[in-house]
Amino acid sequence: MPKKGRQFRDYCSQVLNQPGNRMEVFNWDAIYQTPQFTEAISEFQQLAIKSKEFYSDVSQQSRRVLQREANGKPISDESLAIAVNYLFEEFAAIVAIGKISFSPVDYAHYSDWIPYQRYINGDYDGVAKELGFIKYDLPAD
Repeated sequence: MPKKGRQFRDYCSQVLNQPGNRMEVFNWDAIYQTPQFTEAISEFQQLAIKSKEFYSDVSQQSRRVLQREANGKPISDESLAIAVNYLFEEFAAIVAIGKISFSPVDYAHYSDWIPYQRYINGDYDGVAKELGFIKYDLPAD
């Protein structure tokens, strides 16, 4: 996990332990077993077929992550395909959580997540979503 990821995880843990916290943590493994997740993953796979721009943005985001972790080693098409599917799964899990909890979901992250941000704004299909994105700026070392 990148250093900023660890810092963000630690920050979220502190927030969750504060009195009056209104944040919830969901078990990703449990979400993957729901019909809401199955429906959402199918929708993202279909969107990737219909919108070349969506697929391109997800692919570019995935490639950046892989390049950061690869330390200069080449990235195979198979690795990229796995990474792209992983992003679809993350997006689908967030959508499923909103459907399961019957409430809008805000996803917090320590950096921009362009494909997700564009998705919730409706940039790929013209439909804005009842989902949010919160970018937390972590202090520089």
